[in-house]
Parts: sequence; structure tokens; C-alpha cells
Amino acid sequence: MYLNDTVCRINEINWRKVGTIVSNEDADLGYEFLRRLALFYKNEGLRPQPPMFTNIAKLLGDTENEFPIAMYCNSEVLEFIDDYQYLKKIFEFYIQLSIFVETKPEYTVYLHVYEPLIRILEKGGFFVLRPQELEIQNVKYIPLNNWYKLTVSTYTEKKEERVFPMATDCSLKCEDNVLIEKMLIEKLNKMGHSCNEVIHLKKGIRIDETIGQLGFSIALIDTSDNPFGYESKFLSSDFKYNQSLNFRLDNDWDSIEATKNILMVVFDIIDSTDSNFLFLHNDNECFYRVGGFFKINNEDGFWNRAEYRTFIETRDVQEMQ
Repeated sequence: MYLNDTVCRINEINWRKVGTIVSNEDADLGYEFLRRLALFYKNEGLRPQPPMFTNIAKLLGDTENEFPIAMYCNSEVLEFIDDYQYLKKIFEFYIQLSIFVETKPEYTVYLHVYEPLIRILEKGGFFVLRPQELEIQNVKYIPLNNWYKLTVSTYTEKKEERVFPMATDCSLKCEDNVLIEKMLIEKLNKMGHSCNEVIHLKKGIRIDETIGQLGFSIALIDTSDNPFGYESKFLSSDFKYNQSLNFRLDNDWDSIEATKNILMVVFDIIDSTDSNFLFLHNDNECFYRVGGFFKINNEDGFWNRAEYRTFIETRDVQEMQ
């Protein structure tokens, strides 16, 4: 479940763009990484280590899921990180934790520790992480001597109520290869949005300009070579999907409005093809469309919200148990 999303996210990064964009926001993301890491140590009562060497899964007791990163990442990732061993470590830690939380879901919140660093790369920025420093390329130099004490006193107490601000992610997993760039753009055009800047990735596309108008970025990724399916507690076997349509909500948007926009895209796609689908909201299985039947999961109350329920009110749905 978490592993697939983590691996897809790393493999989606446009490495030709990395290091080409300078943004002061990347410094904030660097500090946010340190804040979340400090809260991890504080919450777990562990002795802080240098951020570069912090393997959260291992510190939480995982000794079984260390692995060669080549098992999961594509050749483009491996070629890039070959010159940056600290990136290799970060990705290995991130993936190992994604595996570990499958059996220890109480630690899922710590996946968000690594998110700010991944976000820097996704935005086209770059960082260098050394034992005693975090450098946000062409933006900020952050010394890491006494990093934990300084971070706790400066940042975590002021944001105690936030702990880990959860990024909202949605994804539509498609069993068959039915989604193409032209179809996706047509669906967005129906909502009054024209796509002028489509970023082509090695195994898909990403559209960022939807953030300003619809409240989310969107990426269509070919996952057909992924040997893992989605492990569901509702289905008798894993849901194997060949494509993943990933949405990332912008934190500056109203999350309800942005999610409504996502559901408009999702149901428009579903109604135009007979394939089987799985829709996830922050890794919660919201619904399956299997064999033409809708099966919804409302354990977290997602469908209680009137704005979302309107999308299924006129459909014949079954509630999953």
C-alpha cells in the first residue's frame, strides 16, 4: 500500500529539472524536514542522531527490511543518485519505512518526515545533506551542530498543535491501460482548464498548472512493471493496477473544494471506460469499481460529507465490510 506510492513518487521525479529552479520556499521545506525529524525524536524519546544517518524504521526496531535500492527505483533514479550517496540513503530510509509501517501502522505518520526533502526535488530544487550541514542549493545554508536542540526550541514548540501537517494525496488506480494524455487533458478541458505545460516523465506525465485553478497537481504514471499490487483488507487478492493517476492537493487551497474537483475528474474517467478502479484518499480505500459494481468504504467517514456524497447518491453502491 504505502510502498507502491513511495516508489511511484520517487520514480516520478523529473531529474532533468532537479537543480534548475531556485525558490526561497525550499529553505522553508528544509527547516520543515528538521522540525518533523526533531518531533520524531521527541515523541519517541530517542537520542537524536545527525539527520543524514537517521533511519527511522531501524530506530523503531525494523531489522528485516533493509534492501538494495535497485529493487525498487528505475534506472533514471539510480543513475542520478550514483553521484549523491546521501540521496541514496534518504530514499532507502523512506522506502524501508514504507515497508515497515505496513505491519506497524501506528508509525505511518513518520512517513511525512521525509516528505519536505522529496518535495524540494519535485519542485526542481536541490539540496546537499552532510553530517554537519543541510544546504539548500543557492538558497540557504543550515548548520546542523546542535540541530535538535535548536529546532525543538525554535520550531516545534511554536507549532505543537500541528505535529505533522499531513499532505493530502489522492490516487486513482486503474487495472487496464486505458488512460492516455489526450483523455486526461479532455477531462480537464471540460472543467474549463486548458493544459499548456505538460511535463513528460520517463513513464508518464505530470501537470502542475492545475494547482492554481483546481487546487491540485496531477500525474499519470505507468506502473505495469511494478510487481506489487495494492494489498486490500476488503478484497481476497491484491488489486493489480497498470496505471496510477496521482493527485496532490495544494495546502493553500480549501481541501474540500480541491477534493470535489478531483472527484469530478475521477468519476468522469470512470464513466467513460469499463475498467476496474480503486480510489484512495490519503491511503484510505474510498471505493472500488469492480465488474461494473461500486463498493465503497466509509470507515473514516469520507462519504458522510455532503460535498462528496453527491457523487455516489444516484449510483448503485455496496458498502464494504
